[in-house]
Amino acid sequence: MAEAHGPKPLTELSRELRTRGKDFWSELLRGAWTALSPSDAQGLLAFTFLQPYAELVRSRASLRPAPTAHALCPFCNRKPGLGVLRQMGDGGAPIT
Repeated sequence: MAEAHGPKPLTELSRELRTRGKDFWSELLRGAWTALSPSDAQGLLAFTFLQPYAELVRSRASLRPAPTAHALCPFCNRKPGLGVLRQMGDGGAPIT
């Protein structure tokens, strides 16, 4: 998707990354999974690639958000790296 529809720098990076071997990809994705936030363009691509998987893992966990004054993820206890705004009925929930 990034290679087909992204701006030229993202297209070139995506094309370059596609040629790397599976060992590189494993390390890149492992690094993105454990990083607090992406530090470069290739880390951002890996981070956004993992985001749907993280949502799936979270949806299958039985955690309840703890009431806190800070916006931390109740699953990983980190600050959000990015957010998605969804309308009610499309995965959005009312603020309680």
